[in-house]
Amino acid sequence: MRRLIVAVILVVFLGLGCVQSGNEVGTGLESKLPSENLPENLELVAVLTSETSPSSLDDVMPLIDGSRSVNPKKVDVVSAVEGVYSYGGAYDVVVYVVEMKSSMDATAGYLNFLNLTRFQGGLPNEIDRYTIWLADDKQITEVRDISPSHRIRFIYIWKEDNLLFIIMGNSNREQMRELALQILQT
Repeated sequence: MRRLIVAVILVVFLGLGCVQSGNEVGTGLESKLPSENLPENLELVAVLTSETSPSSLDDVMPLIDGSRSVNPKKVDVVSAVEGVYSYGGAYDVVVYVVEMKSSMDATAGYLNFLNLTRFQGGLPNEIDRYTIWLADDKQITEVRDISPSHRIRFIYIWKEDNLLFIIMGNSNREQMRELALQILQT
């Protein structure tokens, strides 16, 4: 249902010009969103910023502000961008790049995300919820969640100085890792 709502909102706002569409990635945080040479069948269809409507902050804040976390930490966010990627016609991959006031705020946002109450329960078949993936000398946390279609969904989160990166991925692990590598190399 959320995907349908997001799809309808994107269509409306793309039509009104409130959201950047396609490969129109600008400078600043937007430049961290890959738009070319993407993994197979993945396409950047929209870029939301703090100034667009809907705002990227509206979507990312509940994930990192601690309001839905166990043992929340206070965060101070400066700005954020949200890249919406289509995979085979579905809007199922979202990338957030969040600029925090400090490195400590980025760490707090990272911890708040990992401690979301939705991640507190176990997964079927005793699958580990979290694992560490080392890529380009960077430690990235892989979070496994259950998608609405009851498949494992791969989520990646890491921080660099005062920037926090979150890929709300799909069930294609290799594709999501390839996207994460592209973001690391921007």
